[in-house]
Amino acid sequence: LTLGIDGTETFDVVGTPAPGATLALVVRRRDGSSVEVPVTCRRIHGDGRVLTPGLIDMHSHGCGGGTFDGGDEAITTALRSTAERGVTRAMPSLVTVAAEEMLAQVERLARLAGAGILGVHLEGPFISPAKAGAHEPAHMRTPDHGLLDEFLDAAAGTAVYLTVAPELPGALDLIAHAADRGAVIGIGHTEADYDTARSAVDAGAR
Repeated sequence: LTLGIDGTETFDVVGTPAPGATLALVVRRRDGSSVEVPVTCRRIHGDGRVLTPGLIDMHSHGCGGGTFDGGDEAITTALRSTAERGVTRAMPSLVTVAAEEMLAQVERLARLAGAGILGVHLEGPFISPAKAGAHEPAHMRTPDHGLLDEFLDAAAGTAVYLTVAPELPGALDLIAHAADRGAVIGIGHTEADYDTARSAVDAGAR
């Protein structure tokens, strides 16, 4: 089934007007340019709205009263609310709580992956208490390969983005280990200086 959308201003991923089709949509633009669409297609009038590819949110804790660290209903609410704002894929972020609770949250998100969920963003627990932000310092951990492996195993092959403070003892080895296991590592909630951050990148952080 082809979807025809009339009366829109269409943009591609770099923000320039697209010449015709966007993603799987057949589009006739407000400026008068058009493409042929099958007679049987479903038609929607855009009323002059802007049509773009869906947004991808790489750091979100929730939306519209739903949270990504809650139960299935809370996660569904958050996904529905972000979709209403143009986000078609999200990397739900989890704040630092007790390790057992975080493991349960990772397992839940991994089970729901694919329904607008790209993977899991572990914003802790391997971050600096001095840069805690909204995280609870009592639950922060020094880098621990065993705990990291538990998180990655709980993700069951779902993409994992891990925030690490590279100045913590053992952090560079943890980054290398996480990268070897296919995780993407970011630097955050950190007091690292330039040289330490550079070493983290050399170890596998991005």
